[in-house]
Amino acid sequence: MMDRLWVKALLFPGAFLVVFAIAFWMGLPEDELSDIVRRNIEHSLGGKYDVAFGSFSISGVSAVEAEAVNIKSRPPSLDATEADLADFKKNLVDMTIDRVYIDVEVFKSLFSRSPVVDFEVDMGAGGVTGTYSQVAYEPMETLPKKRRPSKKKPDGEEEEEEENADGDAAETRKGHQVEIAFNDLPLNSVELIEAKFGMPVGGLVAGSVVVLMDEKGQRMLDCKVDLVSSATSLGPGPLPFDTGFGKFQIKQTVLGDVVIKAAVDGGKLEIEEVSTSGPDLEFEAAGNVTLANTFAGSSARINARAKPSADFLKRNDLEGVLDLDPKVRRAKVGEYYGFIVNGPIARLKPIPNRRSATGIEKLRPKDPKK
Repeated sequence: MMDRLWVKALLFPGAFLVVFAIAFWMGLPEDELSDIVRRNIEHSLGGKYDVAFGSFSISGVSAVEAEAVNIKSRPPSLDATEADLADFKKNLVDMTIDRVYIDVEVFKSLFSRSPVVDFEVDMGAGGVTGTYSQVAYEPMETLPKKRRPSKKKPDGEEEEEEENADGDAAETRKGHQVEIAFNDLPLNSVELIEAKFGMPVGGLVAGSVVVLMDEKGQRMLDCKVDLVSSATSLGPGPLPFDTGFGKFQIKQTVLGDVVIKAAVDGGKLEIEEVSTSGPDLEFEAAGNVTLANTFAGSSARINARAKPSADFLKRNDLEGVLDLDPKVRRAKVGEYYGFIVNGPIARLKPIPNRRSATGIEKLRPKDPKK
């Protein structure tokens, strides 16, 4: 359900250009404009969430500000299946954003002949700022070719020519680019994250994300992620995935600084670094994900290793338990447990792997440019 939710959320600002144009030329009152904005957001979220504003106001001729923005899971219809009800309960969300401010940069938009929108989101003591714009790109796929009628050379030989199906080269198109800066965003204020993990998640996120989607907002063309979450914690609660060492519940776990560095290149998400350095767990991973039309359908190959502290194992009644499995025991090098994940994202299951436990750096693909 939430497979493309974050992508749709990133494209919110583009929809506001239409809203502002309507408001400017037709002189809509604030309550009608508020209703248009609310319905646009609900549509962008796939119609699965209800949105309400505590207050809504127009600022100048090109900006709006909303406070106490509530996003709540929309109850299933009366004819919903058991699977729909289970999905609703699993991903139940009821979160409030303190403040949202969106401003269309009129002069920049006129100069670039495409919308340029700045936005700010305040949550707790932190939040995010960013810019939406449209950026020219050339389609990755080549157009199908067809044969032109053959022409005769001066010497009488025939020459065949090829052209694209439309007779021209593929045109440059405009994609949707969003640049986001995270300014100590408190994770415990974002209930979408807690709903995804199924347990409390804490931390303050700083860094940047730049995403470029195609003109239809369906395919990720480029992405750069450079984030650090400080004072990060996870739990208590059941882990929402199979660790490869079995499923179990954990008490609150201090992960410390969590570093995430990744980039999309040529249809692949290259995971440069995912690491933690907390007192309860040291973890590092690297690899890549071959992207499909949906993230759940993408295929991953990731090496990782983890070093749980003695205190973590004792608090969670895991002392000696992990080593009872011969496969897990063989995947241990020193104090590190190694594993590899390989296959579709929707069906990932970590497999104990001794080579991964020796260190992620040794397993990174070598850069041919170096």
